[in-house]
Parts: sequence; structure tokens; C-alpha cells
Amino acid sequence: DGGPIIGSPFHPLCVPGVTFGSTSSAEGSGLTDAMAGVEDYFTVQARDLNANEKQTWQEDDEIEIRLEVSVTELDEDGVPQAVVKTVYGNYTSIGDGLYACRYTATV
Repeated sequence: DGGPIIGSPFHPLCVPGVTFGSTSSAEGSGLTDAMAGVEDYFTVQARDLNANEKQTWQEDDEIEIRLEVSVTELDEDGVPQAVVKTVYGNYTSIGDGLYACRYTATV
């Protein structure tokens, strides 16, 4: 009928959803360069399914730092071979949905 709605105006609180890996982003030299036995670093900006930046940790969030690292090893004939290995790392929240991640590549 065109009249005001009782209790309006409303002030909804909209927050991002659960963290979604494929819309989150990472940057830092630790994503492209690593040396076996040396700890390396990168940062992750957590985002939800719709690419909204996360600002805080949510109860349903799960983060696992798992990297596929390509290393060069010598085979039994001394020929260099590229081998992909899985490396796990740790993270620390640095606020505003950013995470400092670290790992040590192994051979």
C-alpha cells in the first residue's frame, strides 16, 4: 500500500561466506623460487565463493598449506629428472583475511 514497513529502515550485516580456495589468491617469491632445506614465504588473501575478501576467520573455515613442488633429481644414470613432490606448510593470520604462509621444500 506504499506505507512504511514497521521497524524500517533495516541495517543488514553482510559478511563473506566460507573461504574458497579457487577464488583466494597468493603472492610472494615462495610460490616460484625455493631451495631445499630453506624456509620460504608467501601470503594468501582469503576470499569466499563469490571472491569477496575475507576479513576475519569463520568457524567453518579450514586452511591447509599444500604445495606441489617441482624439483630436479638425478636418476640412477645421473640424468636430471623433474619430480613433483607435495610439501606442507604452516600459516599465521596477519589480519584482514591475509595469511602469512611458510614452508620448507625437501628433496
